[in-house]
Amino acid sequence: MSLSNTFILSKSDINNLQNSKLYGYAIFEDSVVFGTDGLHKFYADNNKALKPENGRFAGFFIENEKHLTIKTDITGQELIYVYDNGHDWLISNSFFQLADKVAELYTIELYEPAIVSFHIKNGRQLGEQLISHKTPIHNIRLLPLTWEIRVDRYTGEIEYVKEDFFSKYCIPEDFSYEDEILNFIQQGAGLISAISNFSVPLVLDLSGGYDSRIVLGMMESSNIPSSLKFIKSIEHQKGDFRSATALCEIFKLPINTYIYPQKEQYLSSSDYLRTYFSGSGGSYLPINHYSGSELFKNFHFRLTGYQPTGWDAAIMGTPEKLAKSILFNMEDRPHKEAVKEDFLETLRILGVDSGGEAAMAAYYCALRSRFHYGRSSFKTIGHSYLVTPLMSKSFFLLDIHNRRNGFPPQKIFVDIYSALGKWASETPFEHEGKQFTPDLIHKAIFSSAKKINPNVFKIYGHPHDRVTDTKESQFSTILDFDSATENVKAEMAHLYKSSFRARSSGLFNSNDFKLIEAEINDTNKSLTHSVRKLTHFVTTDAILRIIEKSKHR
Repeated sequence: MSLSNTFILSKSDINNLQNSKLYGYAIFEDSVVFGTDGLHKFYADNNKALKPENGRFAGFFIENEKHLTIKTDITGQELIYVYDNGHDWLISNSFFQLADKVAELYTIELYEPAIVSFHIKNGRQLGEQLISHKTPIHNIRLLPLTWEIRVDRYTGEIEYVKEDFFSKYCIPEDFSYEDEILNFIQQGAGLISAISNFSVPLVLDLSGGYDSRIVLGMMESSNIPSSLKFIKSIEHQKGDFRSATALCEIFKLPINTYIYPQKEQYLSSSDYLRTYFSGSGGSYLPINHYSGSELFKNFHFRLTGYQPTGWDAAIMGTPEKLAKSILFNMEDRPHKEAVKEDFLETLRILGVDSGGEAAMAAYYCALRSRFHYGRSSFKTIGHSYLVTPLMSKSFFLLDIHNRRNGFPPQKIFVDIYSALGKWASETPFEHEGKQFTPDLIHKAIFSSAKKINPNVFKIYGHPHDRVTDTKESQFSTILDFDSATENVKAEMAHLYKSSFRARSSGLFNSNDFKLIEAEINDTNKSLTHSVRKLTHFVTTDAILRIIEKSKHR
């Protein structure tokens, strides 16, 4: 079975690639485009040289007879992995499926520092995702946020088009902070208004925090029918739910009334794990909830407050402090110096001064945000199609402007709220620490709410559109695990017992095994939070199996 919107493209495919392709959705100046079919329809009406920036996508864009550009949206929410051995290359938006394909062609080697970096904080915070652009396999890297790939369509040779972070996200000379805030809100409201034309439910994940209430403001400014508006909030997170309820009362919106349709498809525990491996495996430890490997016919749009820059990136400290923290957390681990250097190399790849005030914000954008909020293909399966109105170049520019001027990280939210109305700043957040100071509110950029005129977008394509003529990757044949259990955690425990490659690798110690046993015996059923070390172990064994396969091809 194949996973929706997963692809592999190789050097040998270039001669047969005749048209541009889009995986995800893209936002042009006056259009929202879904999938490759939508992109072809858009180009039939517009200049074929246009390449999108905003949205959530990976794409191949034919520039002319000679060149092709491979890129993601400007926030990098879709990921592209690149295998490049100097004479051949393959790319994919799935690390595991790329590794499995490369193993059929070449002998591959383990890159141990990328594996052991997941031990940092036992797979939480900095240790939750790859610490650099290097992956657990030599010659497979994550395409940096500031890079694109240019392909010669005649020879198949590739060139990496590189920019420094603050060149790619530079503030134009005619930049107006006030205008950019309004442009940002109106684009988000216009996007929500446009997708409402599909007449499917729009379900907003509303917490008590800063981000999702901006999306609420956009939704209320979009003038969409009330019958399509639904609010979801997690009741057992008391602070979040209390704040979300107060926000809903302002707009007379019911909360938690959306009834999810009956599942059209059932994933066995084995296929559930294959879905994880094909999505985030090898790069990101939390396991998302999957109800299917395809987007169901009776889907809804899921709106979230995911945003690219991480207002609290400063909490991570300076690069120097973080480098010391890496060494401290990995005191008894192998390759700790290599892990530290990989982290620092990421800043050099981004062209960021490691001593600069915005260095950690750039790092957050380049890695943490892309994994924690990204992986769009794998959050757009089952019942929900993920749409993230805050993921835009405007948010980058606004946040960078504030950081460079020494403003507190909350200022961007206070100023956006001031355009939406006093309700946004005055409604209590999930806890006291999030409340704005009176001085910060007093200095907000707008003294009263502004009239919001949502952008008008034409829709091309449909969320169900899929690429049919590009080679689509399949679930890895190496992931052939199957058992009688229908419980995913039990399946992982079964895999743990049979994972002798990881057990003898020297990459896990006795304390790791004790923690894994504790996770297996824990009654907490959350795959996102409660099985990080177990996931790390099982993933490592799967990678070692693929490497073993490459040496016996």
